[in-house]
Amino acid sequence: MAVHGQAVSDVLFAHLKEFQLFANIGEILLGLRKKNVIEDDEYLEVIDESKKKQARFLIEKIPRGGDNAFKALLESIFEKDKPFAEKLLKSLEQHESTSASSFARKLRKDLKWATAEDEESEEELPPNETSSTSKAPKKRLKKDAASEGASNSRAKDGPPPRKRRAKRDDTSVSKPNDSRSSGKR
Repeated sequence: MAVHGQAVSDVLFAHLKEFQLFANIGEILLGLRKKNVIEDDEYLEVIDESKKKQARFLIEKIPRGGDNAFKALLESIFEKDKPFAEKLLKSLEQHESTSASSFARKLRKDLKWATAEDEESEEELPPNETSSTSKAPKKRLKKDAASEGASNSRAKDGPPPRKRRAKRDDTSVSKPNDSRSSGKR
């Protein structure tokens, strides 16, 4: 059995009925086959079976497949039914084994799923703000702009750097002089 196989088995068994009713279990099996969690011959044997048998197959196979098998299962379910995938991960987080709950937190981080607290904190922000745009950075930006006020205004209103101006002056001066000199001669 895998490192967290017993905890994974407990979680999957606790949600057996939901797996049996899961509408997209055939697509989940296909996804697991593509990710090499289940073999082609296993897939062919179980794909034509009832949903109950398919669910039982997953509950037996995933815990023996290692930690990556459970991760692949979560990814496949997440594509079709995000709330169910979240429910499975949350169940693993709440498992009595501390190593299983730390494994679940690692999975959440690897899968880049927001926690319930993250989602709540984003809901508290005004509609135009996200968690990446907070008020603190905006204030800091305003202070930076105020401290650089004179240099920023000079850069905007002042002449361009010398190198650019020299090129423009050389170009603009040489063309009219060439036309004048050629026109006079």
